[in-house]
This record gives sequence, structure tokens and C-alpha cells, in this order.
Amino acid sequence: SMIKILEGKLSSAQKDVISIQSDSSKKETEIASLKSKIAELENIKSELEEAKPRDYVSSKANEL
Repeated sequence: SMIKILEGKLSSAQKDVISIQSDSSKKETEIASLKSKIAELENIKSELEEAKPRDYVSSKANEL
């Protein structure tokens, strides 16, 4: 009957929506993880930039 066909289509569409929502939340989690890794790299980069001049100056002083 027509009702059975429509119920089947509805059920299939609902499964698709759940699947899409699940993929979407996985992507959001991956993006959040990447953002935190980028922030971590930025911190390391600025620490390196701060350390460079000191190391350079102290190595020059040791050469004297």
C-alpha cells in the first residue's frame, strides 16, 4: 500500500538524517582538535622566537 511505501521512505530519510548528523559532529570534533593543535603550535613558535635572541646572545658571549 501507499502508506507502507511512504513509511519506508520516511524511515530511510530519518536514517540519512541521523547519519549526516553523526558525520557532522565527527567533523566538528576534528575541527576542534585541529584548532587546539594550531594553538599549541603557535605557543611553541612564540616560545622559540623568545628563546632565540637569548640563546644567540649567550652563545656570542661565550665566544668572547
